[in-house]
Order: sequence, then C-alpha cells, then structure tokens
Amino acid sequence: RSASLLRPALGLNLTSAGIPCIYYGTEQAFNGADNRHGDDSWSDVFLRECMFGGPFGSYQSSGRHFFNEGHEVYRFISDVAGLCRRHIALRRGRQFLRQVSESGLDWEFCYPQPVNGELHWVIAWSRIFDRSEYLCAINTDTERDLEVWAVVDSSIHPSPGMMECIYSTDPQQIGQTSPVSPARGAALRVRVPAAGFVVYR
Repeated sequence: RSASLLRPALGLNLTSAGIPCIYYGTEQAFNGADNRHGDDSWSDVFLRECMFGGPFGSYQSSGRHFFNEGHEVYRFISDVAGLCRRHIALRRGRQFLRQVSESGLDWEFCYPQPVNGELHWVIAWSRIFDRSEYLCAINTDTERDLEVWAVVDSSIHPSPGMMECIYSTDPQQIGQTSPVSPARGAALRVRVPAAGFVVYR
C-alpha cells in the first residue's frame, strides 16, 4: 500500500515547477520504522534504514541488501524522470493549477478542496512551454479510478480536439486519446487510476 501512495506524490514532485528532491530510500519505499518501543535514543537512525546491509535495515531486518532497480517505485521514478528528460515542458514549462469538474458543466468547475480534512479527488496542472501543453494529474483517492474534465489552454487546444495519454500508472491507458470539449473555453476528459498519475499531451 505504501508504494502505491508514493506514485501520486512522486508524480507531483517530478513534474511540478522547481527542482525535484527525493529523499534517500524513497525509491525503495523504505518504511522508516523502529521495532523498539519506549526507547527513542536511536530514532534518528531509523529515519532511513541502511540500504546496503548492516545491523539495521528496512522492515526491521539486518544484514540485507535493499537496493533493487526492479522495485516498482524505483521503476516509476525512472520512467517519469525519463519522460521529463524527453519533454522540456515538464522541466521548464510554466505551471498552472487547473480547475476540474465531474460533469463538465461550466458552473461546476473548481479547484480541489478538502472535505472534512481529506481530499479524495483529482488534482490537475498544466506545464506549458511555447505552444506545447502537457496536462498532469494525480488521483488522491486510493480506492477509485476517477474521471473528470480538466481545463486546458483553449488557444493551444481549440475544441473539438484530442489529447493523447503519454504516461499513466495504468499502462493500458498510454497511447489512448481523450476529447477536448468547449467547456470553460477548453476542457480535457481525464481518467486517473486510483492513487495514480497521468500525463496528457
């Protein structure tokens, strides 16, 4: 479960404006747990367990090697970093938080807002470089795939039009196209897997 929760957080980290910073051990989904109770004298040691063996390791182990290039979180970071390397807008583009709507009705578009302190919804943002727009989105709901309309730049994507999914945590979604409607000037129909991350172009 913790590995799946890392994907939307890391997708946001890697494709937002600024320099991504990933703390040591995140790429292996280290859990930072200390199996002792009532003794915090060593607590700083367990902020990040030893990756290459030693007396303490992840998941309360010892003497085990934990650097795994096949780990799902490592692969996710590698894939998204590669995407950013290939598409300059994801590294250098201007960033805009986008309003979303479940229905696509003009009056229903809004920015994500927590309800009772929790957010189970889609957060979408655009990265625009020159005349190229990339729409990125994460789903903070860990149980349901969500489908929404997200505002895009109408001068770049006049309706009717299509945008292509170039990355998704659901590999079957990659390469599929989605319609742009005239709602709010222009809005893209976006499906985001549960606790997932997508990029459309």
